Amino acid sequence: MSEGKSITKKVQQLIKDLSAKEESKVLKTFTLLEADGNEHVLRPVVELYLSNRSETINGKAIEFLSNLSDSSATPEMVQIIRDEKYLKIRQDILNTMWQSKLDFSPFLADFVAIACEGSFLETFECLTIIENLEGPFQENQTLEAQLYLKEYLETEKGKDESRDELISDIAVLIKDFDRAIQDD
Repeated sequence: MSEGKSITKKVQQLIKDLSAKEESKVLKTFTLLEADGNEHVLRPVVELYLSNRSETINGKAIEFLSNLSDSSATPEMVQIIRDEKYLKIRQDILNTMWQSKLDFSPFLADFVAIACEGSFLETFECLTIIENLEGPFQENQTLEAQLYLKEYLETEKGKDESRDELISDIAVLIKDFDRAIQDD
């Protein structure tokens, strides 16, 4: 994906081509998106994944999202996973995030929040993302993350033992991140 903030006519056309009736045209569009897309194509790709029935196209959408490397995509991807409209596919989108080359460190607290509110599999995906964050982290991020963990312990602990274990692993990571901040 190329860097850029504006929606060029080319990008507008690519977004339009994602909704083509012919599967071959949609698949070709993904190839073009890799070269000419920007953060503006992410929501249309996720929309396509949400509404499409073709395993081939959905596979291409997941592959595209998994191969993101343009850092301008990170805020948009976090907005997408926080959008209730995409709850049904959030686990799949989270999976692409830890596979991508993007650093989501500035969004540590968002992943902890999703881990605390989501399903077991979403919690697992968030743990994987958090384990792979590069940092450095800000104290306000770890404090916010700790608040989400505290709320989870007060309201959810004991309802799902497997999920509790994952949350415990996340809490250890957050404690380590916080310790690293204090040592600096």
